[in-house]
Amino acid sequence: MEENFDQEARVLRREQRKRRKRLRVIKYTVVSILEVLLLVVMCGLYYLRTKIGGANVLVVPEGQTVATNAFVEPSYQEKISKQFTTFAIFGIDSSENPEKSQQRLAKGSNADVIMLAVINNETKDVKLVSIFRDTYFYHSDGAFGKINSEASHFGTYSLMQMLNKNYDLDIDGFIAVDWSIVARLVNDLGGLELDIKENMMTVTINGEEVPYINGLISQIVQSTGIPSVHIEHTGLQLCDGVQTVAYCRLRKRDSDFMRAQRQREVISKMLVKAKSASLGTLNTMVDHVLASTLIGASDGKAESAQDIIDYFIGMVPSIGKVHINDSQGFPFAQRTEMGYMGNCVVPINLELNVSKLHEYLYGTQNYQCSDFVKNLSETIRVNAGFDSDFNYVGLQ
Repeated sequence: MEENFDQEARVLRREQRKRRKRLRVIKYTVVSILEVLLLVVMCGLYYLRTKIGGANVLVVPEGQTVATNAFVEPSYQEKISKQFTTFAIFGIDSSENPEKSQQRLAKGSNADVIMLAVINNETKDVKLVSIFRDTYFYHSDGAFGKINSEASHFGTYSLMQMLNKNYDLDIDGFIAVDWSIVARLVNDLGGLELDIKENMMTVTINGEEVPYINGLISQIVQSTGIPSVHIEHTGLQLCDGVQTVAYCRLRKRDSDFMRAQRQREVISKMLVKAKSASLGTLNTMVDHVLASTLIGASDGKAESAQDIIDYFIGMVPSIGKVHINDSQGFPFAQRTEMGYMGNCVVPINLELNVSKLHEYLYGTQNYQCSDFVKNLSETIRVNAGFDSDFNYVGLQ
């Protein structure tokens, strides 16, 4: 009986040794696989870093200084910057002259798309805010006018700085692109499914019905040289890059608010498709991005702009976590009449709008605006014809 027990013990020890050996093999195999994957990722990031090292960076000329937003409490700015990264995204209408695209991205054309993108550094959640292009805005020369003209009159850097001042922000940097890049990236991704409505097909100009979205498609093809075809029917359909850009630029049959919503829709769909794109596709997209993108940091320095590039490279390993969980249009409360200024989008109580903006972007409850924004709010109230309770009474 004792002999049988010893024999069973030997068998058990032998099985345990085999199990431990299998576990070691599995462990070493897994570690080896992880090491290989890490090496691939590191090589990929090094390649991407080298490739993006030639990105177009906007640097403030020597002798010029970049104005900072001195109106916001430094402690608040520091708190927000630790948890969030804030970028401005500008869509500059520079596609009609590709050879001078970089110059026009820096200065020389209206900003048809103005967005704020706020990334939660921990969760990688992204919130987008479209600032309506006709928003009544305090410009860097001390005058008021439509926000989209700031870039053409004073430069892209100035637009970023005045966003800070008008809305108590501390933007880390901006990314400026022309319309052609959107068309090329959508083509790289194989197109996007978009719902083409009946009212997008024609528009009345001087009493005559003329092609609308197809007319825009023809203009974009002529200005960019990117081939496309006209849309033949309404409904959900796969659209190429030029058709998608035309979809983003429509606004005569609805409003600038709907146009901004379509732009956010397109960005969200592009992100979803990019997550499942092949390395070859992503490589082509990087090439196209570098050709038509300008990057600038808040302090106007080349090394800081490079930090922005490094920030996005650092997000590559966690790209699967990146999610646009919400998007809004700003101002939240507005009126679209302005007498002498034409059809401006006038914030109804800028102070309250800015407070709600900080709550939406950063979760700040009951944000107290700077005195500068409070003064702007009062000036806009008077200029736009609101009484002290922000009821519209018209210009006296």
